[in-house]
Amino acid sequence: MQVIENVSDGLKRELDIILSSDQLIDSFNERLEDIKSKANIKGFRPGKVPLSHIKSMYGKSILSEIVDETIKEKVPDILSKRNDRAAMQPNIVINDGQEDVLSLLLQGSVDLKLSLSYEVMPEIEIQPFDDLVITREICDIDQSEINKHALEIAENNRSFEVKDGVSSVGDRITIDYNIAVDDMVLKDHSKENFQFILGSDDIFSISTDSFVGTKVGDSKKIDFSFPDDYYVESLAGKNAIFSFSIKKIEFADPAVVNDDLAIRLGLESESKMIEMVSKQLNHRIEMISRQKIKRQILDYLDNKYQFDVPESLVNAEYNSILQHVKSEISASGQNIEDNDVLKEEDLRDYKILANRRVRSGIVLGTIGSKQSIQVTDDEMKSAISQHLRRFPGREKQMIEYFQKNSSAIDSIRAPIFEEKVIDYFISEVKIVDNKLSMKQFLSNPHGISDYFSQDEDSNKSS
Repeated sequence: MQVIENVSDGLKRELDIILSSDQLIDSFNERLEDIKSKANIKGFRPGKVPLSHIKSMYGKSILSEIVDETIKEKVPDILSKRNDRAAMQPNIVINDGQEDVLSLLLQGSVDLKLSLSYEVMPEIEIQPFDDLVITREICDIDQSEINKHALEIAENNRSFEVKDGVSSVGDRITIDYNIAVDDMVLKDHSKENFQFILGSDDIFSISTDSFVGTKVGDSKKIDFSFPDDYYVESLAGKNAIFSFSIKKIEFADPAVVNDDLAIRLGLESESKMIEMVSKQLNHRIEMISRQKIKRQILDYLDNKYQFDVPESLVNAEYNSILQHVKSEISASGQNIEDNDVLKEEDLRDYKILANRRVRSGIVLGTIGSKQSIQVTDDEMKSAISQHLRRFPGREKQMIEYFQKNSSAIDSIRAPIFEEKVIDYFISEVKIVDNKLSMKQFLSNPHGISDYFSQDEDSNKSS
């Protein structure tokens, strides 16, 4: 076997791996003999099938398996021996894309050539960070903020009574629905007695405002499209029809914070409920404070480390950002095709952000590896369990999705790993507390929006 390096330019690599036709045919003949000893083909006694017959029937499929196995075994081994950490899976072209290459390989007239193109992860040297000083913002909770949050809880836990007439925003409606794609009803996307509040979150990207003005007995159809990032890949971006019938309409009683509400929530009294709300708000303050600390750390790393990053990772991150932005635009009711929605300067900013995220992710990953920071099995199980709760009734499908998609598992592991590296920073650097009023603290809590500050969405650090 030969390995020829054709390109080594910055982070870019191009290799040819050549396996001689003799080696390939030897492996092929061994596989034929093995199949012959086990084959049970009509018209032949067991173990007596001529090799020529097996070759004519299964030759190409056998050779295809051998080529696939060669790629799976040899490529990682060669990259490891070269100490190349590929940023993403290498792009592999077999025999320069020749037509009917399997026939040529089967005849032994050509060698097997695997042409690899990929980018390597940059090697960086971690610098001391003893010059980093973090400002930790803290504040006391105002009673007015506690009362406001308690009222929101009351509004979300109101009692409902049956309503005559047409529905309006704030009403709860009960429907039966099914979804059809290409005139085929999706069994896994049909439901009876489904309830939701008019004016609440969208249903399959359909605004609940679409149901305002309906009455019991109404049956309607709504055209919509599944989100591009829908977890069922075969449905992502597909046009569909949402058919529904209204079974019940209910209006909500006034929202009141009292002992009755507390008891319905499993608490002893109104005072216990207020105490619970106070704890929740304190937790929120702690989380926001942590996000501000994290932002300072990421800004520090961005300023301290400047190096070339794999273009493939930047493009993947950029596409992820763009997909998120487009989903947000569509959810707001704007037309994504409108030229004023996504401007060139926005796209440039997203590219800069993608570059920053990839760079900081590499730095955090390197620091984490150097400090032997790992994500435990228990942490992964807990995170996956939390993720599954977002898909009630579809847990089995989601588990299968994770089992088949290693990138989905990586998307769960990466933010956990990143937070543990941030914990390491917090434990090592100097922190100065800055006490603020509640209003000051909550005004522009992250500096820029949650998504684009890198605070809510994690870098691919691991």
